[in-house]
Amino acid sequence: MNKYLVSVILICLMVGVGLAQSLPSPSSLALEPESSVTASKRMAKAAVVSGLVPGGAQLLQKRFFMAGTFLAFEAVSGSVAYHYYRKNHEWLDLADTHKANAFAGDAGLDSARSIEEFFLARQSARLSKYRMQNAIALTLGGYLFNVLDAIDGSMVDEPKSRNPAMAGWLAAIPGMGLGQIYNGKLSKAGLFMTGQLTLGVMAYNNHRLMSRAEDGKARLLKARELSDIGVNAYNEYNNEWDFQRNSAFRKRNTYLWYSLILYFVTIFDAMVDAHLSDYGQKMKVYPDLSWQGKGAQLNLNVNF
Repeated sequence: MNKYLVSVILICLMVGVGLAQSLPSPSSLALEPESSVTASKRMAKAAVVSGLVPGGAQLLQKRFFMAGTFLAFEAVSGSVAYHYYRKNHEWLDLADTHKANAFAGDAGLDSARSIEEFFLARQSARLSKYRMQNAIALTLGGYLFNVLDAIDGSMVDEPKSRNPAMAGWLAAIPGMGLGQIYNGKLSKAGLFMTGQLTLGVMAYNNHRLMSRAEDGKARLLKARELSDIGVNAYNEYNNEWDFQRNSAFRKRNTYLWYSLILYFVTIFDAMVDAHLSDYGQKMKVYPDLSWQGKGAQLNLNVNF
């Protein structure tokens, strides 16, 4: 569920950025059209409004799709975080119940099973806590993305030549979107920052789950060597810890691969945008009405 949620949210945001690029120029979408309002005031106002209400500045800029996307993003990710917060406490309560059962009677098979159920419940509580942290990372990343996009939407686009190598090196610093900021693409910077940081948090949390599962297997093996748990019970719980460990291992590696791919996409995007930063000046079409043969010619001048 966690992986699919991240994929759907990031795809929706990327579609939103793509649609935002096709809208009219930001100068026509300024919060206040009066000439006395400076660009810095427009950007400050956009940042404040979007900071108070996610999607608020985008709504004032008449970018309704982005406004709805950011508001829905914050609502969904916040709800998911709260859901896993409650699940964490439910698993902790169940763990306390198993702990009480383990020490309520004499030592034996039932007590050993209760102890293992206690540790598994604690692992499930840990899983819920980490998923809550993942959702919080998404919520905070989306909030930052929302503010940067609002500022970007209030800026007047002024073509300026930029160095692709500089953009690439800046983008190579992970999790900061510096290459996109250098190109003046704040909305893209917010998107890549959100994606890289969230995937990094998810990979790290699954690594911690994997380590905890390995600790559980080691503790169970020690209990078996001391004859504190029977063979059948040992095999049953050992399989469960194997499942927990392998699941976290696969997810950790998946999110690391996603993060690596997004890292290189961030660099590529920054370099391409830098190359195209002044394409309006480099590429110009000049009509030449001098006759060539049976018709007029059209000259295309490209300056590099």
